[in-house]
Amino acid sequence: MKKKITLTLLVIVLTTTIFTTKVFTYNIGAYAGYSGAPNDYTCDVPGCHSSYNLNSGAGSVVTTLTDSNGVSVQTYHPGSTYNVNVTVSYTGRSTFGFETTVRKLIGNSQIGTLTPGTGVQYCPYPQTVNYITHEYSSISGSNSRTWISTWTAPGSNAGEIVFYTAGNAANGDGTVDSDYIYTTKLRLTYSASAGIAEPLIVHYLQVYPNPCTDLLHASYTLQEPAQIGISILDLQGRIVKNITNQTTPAGEQQIETSINDLANGIYILKIRTGGQDSYSKIIKE
Repeated sequence: MKKKITLTLLVIVLTTTIFTTKVFTYNIGAYAGYSGAPNDYTCDVPGCHSSYNLNSGAGSVVTTLTDSNGVSVQTYHPGSTYNVNVTVSYTGRSTFGFETTVRKLIGNSQIGTLTPGTGVQYCPYPQTVNYITHEYSSISGSNSRTWISTWTAPGSNAGEIVFYTAGNAANGDGTVDSDYIYTTKLRLTYSASAGIAEPLIVHYLQVYPNPCTDLLHASYTLQEPAQIGISILDLQGRIVKNITNQTTPAGEQQIETSINDLANGIYILKIRTGGQDSYSKIIKE
């Protein structure tokens, strides 16, 4: 009888410990090694956030790199520092988390220097500078959450580099159940001249009203005449609406387009001028 009582108590203690660890880990940030990179896991594993298949549901995680001018880049220059922008989205949810690491495509070794931004930290368990994740203070958002950190490129050509990110669109009940896990990767190539920034052509991009239900307005200023392509993207980077593609004179510009045919959710307005891209988030309600 004594053995049976002891065994029952042990099971209760172990179960409580496992449950507490899962909740505590989510609140303070993700475990290192769950970014979706080669040889890493994601949180979509048995015993973690595994209620749904990986990358299922209507959400997403998007990682972009921007230079000091706010221009999105897909190349790196040795020693340059870039903003790392991570956005996890799911309409109707308000609790989010993420984990990001940076690896060489060939060899899979960690590369460059990640520096956490506001609401971001190095993964605490085990503590390592090779991964960044959310802090508890930064998990809340309306339909999405964005974290901004920085990454400094290595001092020499390291070949192609990949940013791996896993995101969690949680249901906010404090458990690991019924949460959606998403993964993405951003590939960068080396550029010897990327440290010399081109003059920014598009300035003062504004989108209104935002959120928007039908007619969307945007204004921006062109520093010089340019061929302008304007489109709306979903959070997977797919074009859902082409607005215009034409030569536009310098000066202040205004556009108006209906987004009544788009489903409710989060989109990106993209303006392309030559090799430069400018972006603004749109919320359709």
